[in-house]
Amino acid sequence: MNRLIKQIFCVFCVLCFFVSCGYNFAGMGTIPGGVKTICVTMLKNNTNETGLERIITNSIVNEFSRSGVSMTKDPARADGILSGSVASVYTETIARSSVNTSSERRVYVKLDMKLMNGKGKVLWARSGIEDNEAYQAGLDEDIQKRKAINDLVKRLSRTFYQRLTDDF
Repeated sequence: MNRLIKQIFCVFCVLCFFVSCGYNFAGMGTIPGGVKTICVTMLKNNTNETGLERIITNSIVNEFSRSGVSMTKDPARADGILSGSVASVYTETIARSSVNTSSERRVYVKLDMKLMNGKGKVLWARSGIEDNEAYQAGLDEDIQKRKAINDLVKRLSRTFYQRLTDDF
């Protein structure tokens, strides 16, 4: 019985240490400027990749919703307005099956984002938020590229949210 009490006490002390030291998981911080309700505007697409702005905007909205952030479509009702642009998208060959034939490519997407309050003051801004994903080249390359973009956009949205809410 005495040994069980010591074990429980040790577990309790470890838990108290993590709670008291301010430890939290990435992305568990707060939105800058005390923003509680956010409006995410459609990103501008500065690339020739049609529809990419819609895919990324929807993914960002999903990430904020998944994280429990209060959202609104009306900028007048929001504490913060999130806007940005798809700065670039490009591909490069990373593997070849012959001198003139790619067997694998990598697609890169880069975002520029900013958060403003209702008065237009910039609360947070970052340029060059980037991620990439490899895909197989070949007969169904367009389908593979679209799947790679969808996968990297999910990670990119998560990365963006974590950078925005990072308390460090």
